[in-house]
Amino acid sequence: MTPEARRGPMTAGTPRLHTERLDLVPLGPWDAPEMAGVLAAPDLYHFIGGGPPDPRSLAERYARLAVGHSSDATEIWHNWVVRTSADGVAVGTVQATVAAREPTAEMAWVIGLPWQGRGYATEAAAALLGWLRADGVRTVTALVNPEHAASEAVARRVGLAPTEELVDGERAWLWGASTPRAPWLRRLPTAVLTAEETSAIRAILKTAFGPGDEAFTDDDWSHALGGVHFVLEVDGEIVTHAALVERQIDVGDRRLRTGYVEAVATIPDRERRGHGSRVLEALTAQVRDTYELGALGTGRHHFYERLGWQTWQGPAYVRSGDGRERTPDDEGYILVLRTPTSPPFDLTEPIICEWRPGDAW
Repeated sequence: MTPEARRGPMTAGTPRLHTERLDLVPLGPWDAPEMAGVLAAPDLYHFIGGGPPDPRSLAERYARLAVGHSSDATEIWHNWVVRTSADGVAVGTVQATVAAREPTAEMAWVIGLPWQGRGYATEAAAALLGWLRADGVRTVTALVNPEHAASEAVARRVGLAPTEELVDGERAWLWGASTPRAPWLRRLPTAVLTAEETSAIRAILKTAFGPGDEAFTDDDWSHALGGVHFVLEVDGEIVTHAALVERQIDVGDRRLRTGYVEAVATIPDRERRGHGSRVLEALTAQVRDTYELGALGTGRHHFYERLGWQTWQGPAYVRSGDGRERTPDDEGYILVLRTPTSPPFDLTEPIICEWRPGDAW
């Protein structure tokens, strides 16, 4: 089983990043045996402190990080293994700790001793900083030992500048945006949503879906929980929301680990400004990098089809303990997204989801 196939719901909030020579792959406890070897050289810790980890303690640490957030829900954690694109060999790690309520982050990087001097740290750190900036993070810091000239050079090359601030003997290097505040796209596990954020999101959904048969229900909201929420803020106000949750969808006789899209909405008077498209583009990229299939139910086909989603043409079913039951009213309204790990399938095959309260699809 590949690391990508073992990613859990929280690592699914960390996208895979790519550079000319490197792949930044979300880190999990399964990476510990290999990473223990990468981090084994004692000289690696001359400036950063500590010492070589053993695989067991490293797996425990990576499992804690894979939760994706701090216990007090104030920080979102993103961690990657840096791998060479050519052969997939692990050479180091990069990480970002993003404040859950402010567009600020702290980044760090480490490259194993045998792979230093090849520009990998600069390339990986630049990719990470670029991703943070694209999501609207406005201030990024990195702590660097003042005697570590190579790491200072990395910070300078990617655009950070030294400050006078010292934290436990390490100098804070800073990147800060000087342009007007840009929309901020946040990826928030359900566990870190505050009551205020939940209320704001549900208000958007209630207004966007309106009353009557299309009204957004408590069952609909329950379907959006347990995964990752893509939340776009403009000037401190949440204007767009979409949720990505994991489901097991059968295509023909194959059960596929599926990223299912729920609760997509923009404040009505903020529509037609590209907010929904920005959220959907990020979510679609996340599905492609994380799951064997993407799926959703909608009547707005064009909004999704322009990004590669396709309308399912075969019969739809829901499965339960009594077998499976056809849901003809959903047919023509189910869209799927092929991903790099999707097996071959035909859009006319049967598609089957598990039973749940409210709308099955």
